Amino acid sequence: MTTYLINGNAGGLQHMVEGIDDAPEDEQFIFFTKGKCPEFNKDFIDRLRSINDRIKVTYRRSSKKTFPGFIRENYQKYMNDSGMNLVIIPNTSVKDDGFKKYVADGRIHIQKSYKSSGEIGTDNTAQTTKSFDRKNITFSEVEAGGRMHILIDYENVNNDGLVGTHYLSKEDDVILFYSGICVNTQHGYFNDLTKKTGSFDMLKLKQRRKNGIDFYIAIKVGEIIKEYPDDKILIVSKDQGYLAIYDYCQAYSGYKDRIRVEESIETGIVMLDGDTERRRQILDSRESVNMETEYAIYKERTALYEKMKELLFGTPYMDDIDQIFGILEYAPTPKEKYTATLHAFGMKRGQEIYRIMKQVEAA
Repeated sequence: MTTYLINGNAGGLQHMVEGIDDAPEDEQFIFFTKGKCPEFNKDFIDRLRSINDRIKVTYRRSSKKTFPGFIRENYQKYMNDSGMNLVIIPNTSVKDDGFKKYVADGRIHIQKSYKSSGEIGTDNTAQTTKSFDRKNITFSEVEAGGRMHILIDYENVNNDGLVGTHYLSKEDDVILFYSGICVNTQHGYFNDLTKKTGSFDMLKLKQRRKNGIDFYIAIKVGEIIKEYPDDKILIVSKDQGYLAIYDYCQAYSGYKDRIRVEESIETGIVMLDGDTERRRQILDSRESVNMETEYAIYKERTALYEKMKELLFGTPYMDDIDQIFGILEYAPTPKEKYTATLHAFGMKRGQEIYRIMKQVEAA
């Protein structure tokens, strides 16, 4: 049995888990998500769950719960089963000697995506210190930093794709592809593009043709690969057609794992930059708390807790309120709530408590 622990909040989630809808029967998948999970990620995970009952979701309300923290809390229970393999997507680090030992022993594997390795176990952190062959490169072995060529399909993404320009540096060369119908951008973005990058250029579509900019970018990718074989390429677009370029580079060129298609500059840096300070800054900023959102969650949680206290008052279960409320809050489905309650309190008491929990949720 192989269990995949997947960061459901990550950018480029669809690329990361491509192919799991056809996964073999001996594989199961657990997505970690939290309150600020992008809406399109939620929709995508819900669709996967509707067609595969081996896909489960662990939801955390608190923005302080991180994916590495989730891994640290949960990996040990899978290691108790000698027949279990654990795969973590995407690459993450956990400061825990036991975790590192299991990685070194091949019990835990760390991959960039579901398809990133033809054989479970070839993408683990025990290999990350080795020098690499560009024709067989893995995500965990990609060098941190380095020159990045950022090709922006501005007609497709507009200003949404320029989010993250303030993270650009002199190591980044940017080309913005546009047409005559799409010529305006915000001053702040343009200021960053022209002053923070190593070079900035704009290429205008000479004549409007179907998929014209797509072909411009595809040709430019080929030119970059020929001239700068050790650099990285980020295509900024929401157009899934560019994944054909990504697929070709993965399968047939030495550019494997050095090219990404993402919806913004910021997400592209997270997925392609390696272990750099600016990548850590972006991840830290995404963990920032929205006060209004957190206050709404707090109010909702407090109301549920008070309702639970009201229904448990005068019952033998009042002293167990925190444990019961924990099950109500964190077990993601009614079935898992019911199972967890029976496991914690036994059949008879558990059924009584579960009926009270249902009243709380219905209130």
